[in-house]
Amino acid sequence: MIRTKTLLTTFSMLAFLVACSDNKTASSNTESSTPSVAEAEVKVYRVSSEANYEPFIIRSAEGRQDGFEFELLSAIGEKQGLKFEFNPRPWEVLFSDITEGKADIISSGITITPERQAEIDFTSPHFETSTALLVGKNHPEIKSFADMQGKKIAVQTGTLQDTIAKKFGGEATSETGTWLSVKATMAGQTAATLGDWGAMSYYASKYPQENLRVIKNEQATVEQLAFGVRKGNEDLLNKLNQGLEQVKADGTYDKLRSKWFGELKS
Repeated sequence: MIRTKTLLTTFSMLAFLVACSDNKTASSNTESSTPSVAEAEVKVYRVSSEANYEPFIIRSAEGRQDGFEFELLSAIGEKQGLKFEFNPRPWEVLFSDITEGKADIISSGITITPERQAEIDFTSPHFETSTALLVGKNHPEIKSFADMQGKKIAVQTGTLQDTIAKKFGGEATSETGTWLSVKATMAGQTAATLGDWGAMSYYASKYPQENLRVIKNEQATVEQLAFGVRKGNEDLLNKLNQGLEQVKADGTYDKLRSKWFGELKS
């Protein structure tokens, strides 16, 4: 009886240890497969931007994303622990994407204006620019904005440049994108393209064989470019502004600006 009792006790202890081991393993597996609360709560912010607005936003035929604003926003996200989903959208719907809740952020070299500020909030400016003329090689007579008089000038539909071209007597031909406007000028279909200085300078540098010239109007209003955010979303706005300050402080901003715009001065 004593021997039998000892064996039963031994078996009982072994069974208990095995059960504990199984429970511990199951608990460990559960913990390793279950994301932490912090991981589960990370929000992905939707960014609406033009498919291509070089050099601010660039998408290759394979869908690879690049560009000054893409890299800048990604760097800000790393500083602030933010994740972004970039969605290509036509320029005409960017602002309605924000107001209708289809996007959290809009990006594509967007100028801050009082009219736009009434509808959406803007981050601190990340680029200073102005309107410039990108003149085709067959028009050496164009030396100033006044020389747009009576000439076909390519502009992007829905931008401030449409109004400016008409103000100087140009015949504005609307295109659905800046690249299409530039292509029209390089093909000789228009005498020049009127657009953002940053983009115009980029294209002149990218296609040196086209002998394109960039002309600035020294009296033109200086424009501040920024990211747009849904009205009242102060939490996101503050994080983006804080991240922008951080990337400027550690030199990341200067490196990106130099990468995409060279040593050009605005």
